[in-house]
Amino acid sequence: MALHDLRIVDSTLREGEQFARALHQSPEARDRPRARCVRRRVHQLTNPSASPSSFDDARMIAGLGMRARVLVHCRCTLEDARRAVATGAHGVNVLFGTSQQLREHSHGRSVPQIIAAATEVITYLQSEGVETRFSCEDAFRTPIDTLLEVYRAVDALGVDRVGYRGHRRSGGPYGGVRDRLRGP
Repeated sequence: MALHDLRIVDSTLREGEQFARALHQSPEARDRPRARCVRRRVHQLTNPSASPSSFDDARMIAGLGMRARVLVHCRCTLEDARRAVATGAHGVNVLFGTSQQLREHSHGRSVPQIIAAATEVITYLQSEGVETRFSCEDAFRTPIDTLLEVYRAVDALGVDRVGYRGHRRSGGPYGGVRDRLRGP
C-alpha cells in the first residue's frame, strides 16, 4: 500500500498502552497518578488484561490510598471484568464496539448480542460493588438509533454513567445523547 493511500480510521491511547503486550515502566505508572492527584478526582487506567504489568500497575495504583478514585477500562467480557475487579479499582469503564464496521469485521455480534453481553458484565460488576460505566468505544461511527438502543438498555440496568462527556458537548445527532436517556 502506498503511503498516500493510508487512512487512520480510529486511534485511542490510554497512557501510552492499549493493546496486549504493551510495555511501559512501572515506576512511571506509579508516579503519574501521585503527581496528578491534587488536580484529579478520577484516574482512568488501561485494561488490566492488556498485559501482566497493566494488571500489576492498576492494582498498585488502586492501593496507593489517594483521594482520587481509580477506574480501569475493560472490554465487555466477564474475563476482563473479573480481572478489573481483582485490581481493587473503584470502578470499571466497560467498552464495546457498536459500529457496523466492528460488528462485521471484529467481534461479529449483533446489537441484541451486544446488549446481552453488556447485561451479563454490568450485572457482575454491580454485584461486586464497583462503580460501573459503559460506553460504545466507536460511538461516532455508530448510527444514532443503534447507539441509543444500546445506551437505553444499559441505562435501564442502573449503570453509574452511560457514554462519555464528549457526547453531551458534541453537536449534530450525537449532541445530548445522555440527555435523551435521563433528561437534562
